[in-house]
Amino acid sequence: MLHQELKKLTHIALTTDIWSSYQELTTIVSHWGSPEISCCVTDNASNRNCGIELMGWNHLLCFAHTLNLVVRDSLGAEPGLSVIKQKCKAIVAHFHRRTKSSEKLLEYSTTDKHARAQDHPRCSNQV
Repeated sequence: MLHQELKKLTHIALTTDIWSSYQELTTIVSHWGSPEISCCVTDNASNRNCGIELMGWNHLLCFAHTLNLVVRDSLGAEPGLSVIKQKCKAIVAHFHRRTKSSEKLLEYSTTDKHARAQDHPRCSNQV
């Protein structure tokens, strides 16, 4: 059903960060009935950028990813903030490693019971 709907499209915009070769993406798109790719949005990885250029598609870099890189670089450039970030990471790591500590933290927490998030350098939604 989805395949039939995709075949009806004349234009499509893509957002991707999952392929390792532009030939594979071309193969996937061809199964959709080869609609015109109006734009493809990717992160700033050079292999993806080169692949998009080879395909001749319009290309935009992901604004959220670019903004995250700017913020991360800015925070890393300020020594005082780097120290605070390292201390916060150590605290989060402690609660990830120790079940009893994590349970006590949740027990004493008065706010929403969110999981503790560790910084992930490849994710664009965390700093």
